[in-house]
Amino acid sequence: MADDMVCFSGSSAEEIELAKRFWQSIYPPVKPKSALVVKEIDQRLRTAPKPQNDANYAHKSVKELETTENDLALDQFRQDAEKRRIIEEQEYKERISDFRKESQNLIQKRRKERIKKEEISSRVLHQTHEHFMDFSDSEEEEEDARNAMDDIEKFEAKLRQQEKLKPS
Repeated sequence: MADDMVCFSGSSAEEIELAKRFWQSIYPPVKPKSALVVKEIDQRLRTAPKPQNDANYAHKSVKELETTENDLALDQFRQDAEKRRIIEEQEYKERISDFRKESQNLIQKRRKERIKKEEISSRVLHQTHEHFMDFSDSEEEEEDARNAMDDIEKFEAKLRQQEKLKPS
């Protein structure tokens, strides 16, 4: 194999074709270079232009930032940020205050409803108590019922007193 040629004598055409495929798989053909790169065209991008303003805070050191004179734009930005923060705090406080007022109004409304219901129930209990007092056999039951009604009336009076003392 000194001349890099192999001779197939006495072989069939199919065997010769298989041998060619074998040698081509071992030594694949050289692939052509990419057509995307053209020698005449410069492939590099131009460099970016220098910044128009010299104030780039991201690339300054801490010492430079501390020693630099106050920048008007930076001061204005800080003032605007502080104003926005104060406004947001005020809006938050107003929302909380409104929520608190609504909650207090709802509590007052439910309290009044509860007191009305207690008055109605006490009247009904008082009427049923009088009705049952006529039919009761033992004096102990009558005494227990009177004590319970007295406790309820004391509780209602206490609630009314607290309601009168509370500012609206």
